[in-house]
This record gives sequence, C-alpha cells and structure tokens, in this order.
Amino acid sequence: MNLEEGAHWVPARLPDRTEPLRGRLVDLLPLDADAHRDSLFDASHSPADPDLWRYLFYGPFATIEEFGEYLRQRANSQDVFYTIVDRQSAKPSGLASYLRMKPEHGVIEIGHIWFGASLQRTRAATEAIYLLARHVFDDLGYRRLEWKCDAANQRSRRAATRFGFAFDGIFRQHMVIKGKNRDTAWYAMLDRDWPVAGEAFARWLSRENFDAEGHQLRGLADIRSELTRQHTRHEPLGSGGVVIRPANEADEASWRQLWQAYNDFYEASVPPSVTSATWQRIMSPDSPIGCIVAEAGGEVAGFANFVSGPYTWSDRPHCLLEDLYVRPEFRSFGIGRQLIEALVKRAKSAGWTEVYWITKEDNFRARRLYESLTPPDGFIQYTIEVA
Repeated sequence: MNLEEGAHWVPARLPDRTEPLRGRLVDLLPLDADAHRDSLFDASHSPADPDLWRYLFYGPFATIEEFGEYLRQRANSQDVFYTIVDRQSAKPSGLASYLRMKPEHGVIEIGHIWFGASLQRTRAATEAIYLLARHVFDDLGYRRLEWKCDAANQRSRRAATRFGFAFDGIFRQHMVIKGKNRDTAWYAMLDRDWPVAGEAFARWLSRENFDAEGHQLRGLADIRSELTRQHTRHEPLGSGGVVIRPANEADEASWRQLWQAYNDFYEASVPPSVTSATWQRIMSPDSPIGCIVAEAGGEVAGFANFVSGPYTWSDRPHCLLEDLYVRPEFRSFGIGRQLIEALVKRAKSAGWTEVYWITKEDNFRARRLYESLTPPDGFIQYTIEVA
C-alpha cells in the first residue's frame, strides 16, 4: 500500500502457525518434528546434493536424532515453519518458514528454506514459494516480503531473482556463520510488485505452460517481463485515463474473460450456463443485477457486479456489491476504488440508502480496500464467517 497516496494503513496479521497452505502440486503443512523427521532427514542428507547445508546456519547432522532435535527447536521457535509435502509422492521434501515478522510495519521474511534433491528445480518448488508469497500479500496484508541469503550463495540469489524479488543491496560483514564471515544479500518484493509477480507465477504454473513431457513453454522471468511491459504501458492511465460506465452488449467477451479469471482466483467452479444466465440478467433492464466496467486505453480493465434491493436483511432500498475484479496489469492504479466510488455515486442518485459489501474474512486485499473507504462514502460493512 502506497501510504504517500493518503491511504490509511491497516496493520498486517501474523500467520496462523496451525494453518496449512495448500496448492495443486504441494502442501505446506505446519512442521511436525516427529511425524516429518524421517522423510525430511532422507531428503536433506541425500548424496545427490552434498552442498545443501553449506550456507545454512546449521547442519548437516550426523544422526537422525540430532536432526530430530533441530526440527523440534524449529517447531517451537517464534518463526512459523512449514514442511513442504509433494502431493504426488505424499513425502515431506523440504522446509520453509516465515520469520522477522513485523505486522505493525507490514514487513515479513521467508527463510530457512531448503529443498531436497527431488524437489529442486521442479514446478512444485516454485509453487511452494508462490503459496508463501500469495499468503503474505493476499491473505495477511503485508507491504514487504524479504529474502536474505549469504552473498556467496549464488543458487539462492538466482532463485530470488527468478521468483521476482528485487535486489536491495549487501550488508557487509553481517554475520559469522560456522566460523566464517557472511556478507548478506537482501532482496525484497513489495505489495505493488505482487499483482504482476503473482500473475506471472500463476501463468507459469498453469498446465497450459508445459508440454506433454513436462517441459516449460515459457520461463517465469519472461512471463513476468511481458506483464511488466503491459503494466508500464498502462501506467499513464492511472490519472484521468479511466472511464467508468455501465456494461453494454459489446462488453460480453471481455466480461466473460474477467468473470472466469475472478472465479479462478477464488477457485470456484462456475458452469457455462450460470455465466450465460448471469450476463443475460445483467443486460436485462428488468433485472436487479447490474454491472459497471472500467475502461482504460480502449480495454475493459475491470468490472463490478451489483444487485439492487430490497433484501431480507433490510427493507430500505439499497445495493449489494457482489463481485469486483481488476485485471492484474491494471492494478495499483486505483481502478478498484474508482469502481466502488462510481457504484456509491450511482446508489446515491438512485435513492438507495445503503451500499453493502460481502467478502471472505481471509480476503485481506479486499477488506483493506473496503475498510479504507470512510463512512461518509455510504458503506456499511457486512461480512460472513468462513469455516
């Protein structure tokens, strides 16, 4: 969140150390020192990667008992540790953690990362980092995600760059590790970087990006570079270049594409018949369902679906903001806020007395945007608990 733009900072949340992070290829499970010990020992002491412990603060371990004690110390530390479990083999194959968590400043680090040989240079390894970063920005609401490593650790530095972290500099003579000097290389990803970085992760990880033999068709850095160029191309549209208007028949193809992306984000399976019926109701003048779109540079950049009342929870005329989505390359320009402000203005002109919104409790990005809108804008917060 760019605080220079006058937005109100809402502190981030600490990760729940009991909550797993689940993906399509891997699950990140809270570290269980006893249950995960044997598999993690095998994965981390394989002759296939004798240098795995070279730059870490600890290890390698002479016995499995010593390794188990190391895991117990990690599990009981203030840091939040995850065991990376490959979903295909169901075997624990690596470790990662959140550390140096400062929710009041919106800063958090991922570290203590190691991948067993079977996990290295795989889609599953990339998804593990994606799950950690997505949870930080989309669920917990942090502003800065850090990655630090020994400056001599070229493997870790290449990984940070590939994943989209920017190099911040080197802290010289920062530590003494295993009796040797360590200069520490600092990398970071900011919340304003995440819309592009997150979309690049998602596109790279998609099944469509790999051939029948499992070879990537496009590299992660190439995808991110293309999205960055698109993002930069649209940057001037952030001031005066966005038109908010009612959706019309010509917007159907664009709306369908964004609607699909919106439901993919929430991992919702929506049948084509429901999509078609929703669009028909949006276009019907007698339907309570409506849609406004944001047009930028001749393209539909985002949409907001709404329903006008009354509803069972209020007998006064009001409006419910149901769905809001902005294309990743158009984010961070305030388009979501403009869509909301346009809907509030529409509500006032229509004589609606209230505007409600509804979202998941753990959708921190949406909550942060909604909560930054002041009461005079007409919002009444309406949420549901999500199991």
